[in-house]
Amino acid sequence: MSVAFSPDGRTLATGGLDRAVRLWDTATGGTMATFPGHINFIFAVAFSPDGRTLATGGEDRAVRLWDTAASQTRVVLSSPLKTVFSVAFSPDGRTLATASDGRGVDLWDAATNRSRKRLSGRLNEVISAVFSPEGRTLVTLSSDRGVEMWDADTGRLRAGLSGETTDVFRAEFSPDGRTLATRGMDRGVQLWDASTGRIHRRLPEPTDGMGSLAFSPDGRTLATGGQDSTVRLWDPATGHLRKSLPGHTDGVDSLAFSPDGRTLATASIDSTVRLWDPATGHLRKSLPGHTAPVFSVVFSPDGRTLAAAGNDDRTVRLWDTETGITVATLSGHTGTVLSVAFSPDGRTLATASADKTVRMWGVALLAPTTAISKICRAVGRDLTAQERSVYLPDQPPHTPCPS
Repeated sequence: MSVAFSPDGRTLATGGLDRAVRLWDTATGGTMATFPGHINFIFAVAFSPDGRTLATGGEDRAVRLWDTAASQTRVVLSSPLKTVFSVAFSPDGRTLATASDGRGVDLWDAATNRSRKRLSGRLNEVISAVFSPEGRTLVTLSSDRGVEMWDADTGRLRAGLSGETTDVFRAEFSPDGRTLATRGMDRGVQLWDASTGRIHRRLPEPTDGMGSLAFSPDGRTLATGGQDSTVRLWDPATGHLRKSLPGHTDGVDSLAFSPDGRTLATASIDSTVRLWDPATGHLRKSLPGHTAPVFSVVFSPDGRTLAAAGNDDRTVRLWDTETGITVATLSGHTGTVLSVAFSPDGRTLATASADKTVRMWGVALLAPTTAISKICRAVGRDLTAQERSVYLPDQPPHTPCPS
């Protein structure tokens, strides 16, 4: 199952095992359009930066471009493609990259729909293709050649990251696009110069299997988590370890910085989510509630809400990041929740599950004072001092219940 929000957040595109591409109105939850045409499973969907075009690809070896306004096929890209695993538009929308099994990556001119370049070098079994933030570099992850960096304009290979073959399973650009962080099973975390492909340094992170990594919004901190249950904060410029954050009792599968960079959320196999102050390394809150390993966390665009998906309990929990209080538990999926994503305006959360469904949830949560005002009116009294300290920590103790 693949999902993608339009840039304005008003539309959600989904594609999956039923071979249909659907557009959903995030405000009403209604189906806006159904795009037939694919004859097999759909693995990838992506909006162009202006939202006018949707690219889809899958097991039927076709890449289709849809006109989202007219709800019709704009073009089927003609090429001897095989199973398409990834589609991605460049940040300026001028180039579409398609990654397919056994063929590698094709770069298409999004204006003419013609193939501009095919990345050479016997590139096969491409798992993912990602543009750098400024759009000049394309990074590919393949099971046979590892990580390679390409000039997105010319299609020429800039660098094959030496020593990286089938080892890498994760790669992430720093926000300024100058550094590429990779994580592998054997070589751990390595930092590369994104312009030259030369290795800056290898971090002394334990190579104990799968793990996670995330750059802070300002790019000055790299957080890593692994199977040894410890979260580490690194200076990517020097490779020095700034802080170790112990506390989890099992592997850390997901990391996410808040949009302002002041909070780090970590999700673990130990069924807990923790919120940390990355500046001090202090634990702010531990968020229990899940009854199974948690493998995905994401902040809302305003940073006030954290969503987390568990492995086997089939729920998504929403927490108020200021108070650490659970504000909602989203139940309804009958299979493991595989992916969660907020719309750009933060009012809608999309969840994709192994039960072959995508659900959209209205998550426009009330501000704390507004919510407390409703509670006061419902119970017909003011809050106690203890209740006020928990639910209105930023309000003076003598302030009357908001009205």
